[in-house]
Amino acid sequence: MSVIYRPKGMAREYSPYALNIYIGCSHRCKYCYAPHTLQRRGEDYFGKPESRKNILTELEKDLKKNVYIEQVLLSFVGDCYCDSADNGETTRAVLKMLNALVSNVGTKADHHTNGAKSPRKS
Repeated sequence: MSVIYRPKGMAREYSPYALNIYIGCSHRCKYCYAPHTLQRRGEDYFGKPESRKNILTELEKDLKKNVYIEQVLLSFVGDCYCDSADNGETTRAVLKMLNALVSNVGTKADHHTNGAKSPRKS
């Protein structure tokens, strides 16, 4: 199973690929569409997000099998720099893995790096 996927419908206009690192988000934005999209109640979605099960292992497998020459967006259903249970460690690990192989990574919070270096620009 690929953890990097091609968004469907109108979401594709934002990025040709996406990767959702966490389940949930701590921001509680009033306009957030993610709980509805994931068919969850707001109180079940908002809180301290957990990284997806085996996300780093699955991403490593994915990157060995596939080549991504277009942008990968982190993440459509949340913010990869939210107040997560792992304090952003998973986001930093994902960025390191993608930085080695993908030339363009986008986030909803490009201004906030939590100590992670920005991916290289193509």
